Amino acid sequence: MKEVVFAILLPFLFSGVCWALGEKVLLVVADNYRDEEFEASYSAVKEAGLTPVIASKSKGTLKGMLGGKTQAELALKDVDPSSYKAVIFVGGVGASVFWDDPDAHRIAKEVYSKGKPICAICIAPVTLAKAGLLKGVKATSWPSVAQDLRNNGAIYVDSPVIEDKGIITANGPQAAIKFKEAIVKKLKGI
Repeated sequence: MKEVVFAILLPFLFSGVCWALGEKVLLVVADNYRDEEFEASYSAVKEAGLTPVIASKSKGTLKGMLGGKTQAELALKDVDPSSYKAVIFVGGVGASVFWDDPDAHRIAKEVYSKGKPICAICIAPVTLAKAGLLKGVKATSWPSVAQDLRNNGAIYVDSPVIEDKGIITANGPQAAIKFKEAIVKKLKGI
């Protein structure tokens, strides 16, 4: 009987241990985020068996461009990048607030320097480019910001999703499902 109870409880115990060991993924989300991109990113983390944590300029309610709502649990300034397995920068018109944000750059650089995945969709890849992470890296984005990527050393590729050197980028809401699939595959491979 003890063996049966242990066998039933083992997966729950293991998942609790994983969570306690920091099996979390940071989602950097701005007010006025793109709903499909957020939902795809959030569900990718859950599907990979990890815990999503949402951060923004400040804690509180964030609104999606299409009416969605979510809660930022952390302000970027309070994020300890070493606590996360990966970071995902969600797009939407609001994501431009992170392009020159020193905390967003700090988080992206530190996570990437540890060999952990970095993901960005829509206009969010500009944050990675301005942080210096896309120099010599193939990347994609929403077409209107492609030149921003090039200007910061990225090798712009007009494609829905690109993965190069541990960085996954996608070009917008129409690529959200492919972005999700790429993230799940990457996170399960960690």
